[in-house]
Amino acid sequence: MRDDFPSAVKRRLADATGHRCSAPTCRAVTVGPSDTKSDGVSRVGVAAHIAAASFGGPRFDSRMSPEERSSYNNGIWLCATHAKMIDDDTRRFTVRLLTSWKNKAEGNAREALGRPMHSDSCSLAAHIVDIHPSSNLGLAVSNFMWDIGLRAWGEGHASIVENVTYEICLNHIAHSQDPRPIRLSSDQSGVSIAISGSKFGLIDLLGSTQGRGGQAALKALRQHYKNDLLVNYRYYNGRSEWAIRNILLSDDVGPCSIKIQDLAPRVIANLPEQLAACDEIHVYASGLFRFSDAPQVFKRLLKFGAEKSIVIHGLPEEPGLRQYILTLAPNSRFG
Repeated sequence: MRDDFPSAVKRRLADATGHRCSAPTCRAVTVGPSDTKSDGVSRVGVAAHIAAASFGGPRFDSRMSPEERSSYNNGIWLCATHAKMIDDDTRRFTVRLLTSWKNKAEGNAREALGRPMHSDSCSLAAHIVDIHPSSNLGLAVSNFMWDIGLRAWGEGHASIVENVTYEICLNHIAHSQDPRPIRLSSDQSGVSIAISGSKFGLIDLLGSTQGRGGQAALKALRQHYKNDLLVNYRYYNGRSEWAIRNILLSDDVGPCSIKIQDLAPRVIANLPEQLAACDEIHVYASGLFRFSDAPQVFKRLLKFGAEKSIVIHGLPEEPGLRQYILTLAPNSRFG
C-alpha cells in the first residue's frame, strides 16, 4: 500500500512554491497553457515524497506513520524531470538535501509574493557532503555545487567558486601522505571546506614557488571578484577550514573576519581567540571608523601574530587614514 498525498496536500505543495520546481538550479515553471488539452492547461509538476510512500521506495523511513508519509511535511514540489532524478540517486539526494531545497523554494516564493519582475534569491541551499579521496573529485564537486544552486550567483561567480573549491580539494589529495575525506558544506551565503591533517593554507598556497592550478585559481578569485567574494582560511583543532563567502548576501563573512559597525572598543573587547588560527584577518569598517579607533583595533589584532596579513574593507580612498593604519600594522592591505 502507498501512502499517497491527498489532493489538498498536492495543491498546497504546488502553491507554496509558486508552481516552480524546487530544485535550486532548475526553478522551472510547472504549469502553463495548452492548446490541445481539454482544460487548456499543461501541468508538468509532481508532488514528490521526500521519504518514500511505500516500503522499498527511495529514502523509505519505517519510523514514519502513514499519516506522516502522506503529509505536507514529507512532500516537495518538483518538475517531472527532477522528480525522477531524485529517486534514481538516493545517495546523492538525501532527506536532508531535499528538505533544504523545499525550504529554499518556499522562501523564494514568499519573498516574490506580490512583487513584479522578481528573480529568485541568490542564497544557497544548506547541504553537507563528505568526499572520499578515491572518488571522482571533479564530479563530486560539480554535483555539490549544482545541488546547492550555486548558479544563482551568476555563471562567472559559480565557475570561480567551483574551480577554487576543486583545486583546494585536489591539493590535499595530491600532496598529503594520508589523504582524509573532505567535507563540503554550504549555508545561504557561502561554501566551506574542512580537511583534517597537516596545515597548508592561504599563505602557503599563495606563497608557493611551485604553485600551479590552485594558486592561479585563488589569485583569479581575489583579482576579479574581490568586491563580493572572500576566501578565509584557518587551521583549527588539527583541521584546515576554508570558507568562500559572498559578502553581499550576509553579515556573516566567515570565521576570519570581523565587522566594525558599532564603537570599535566594544567590538575589539569581544574578538574570538580563534582568530589566532587564521592566515588572514579581514576587517570590515563602516563609515563610523575613525583615526582614534585604529590604534585600539590593530594593537589588539597584532596580538594574534605580527606576521598576519590584515585586510581592511570599506574604508574610503582617503590617503590620511590609510597611511596611518599602515604605520600601525605594516602588513595591512586594503580590499
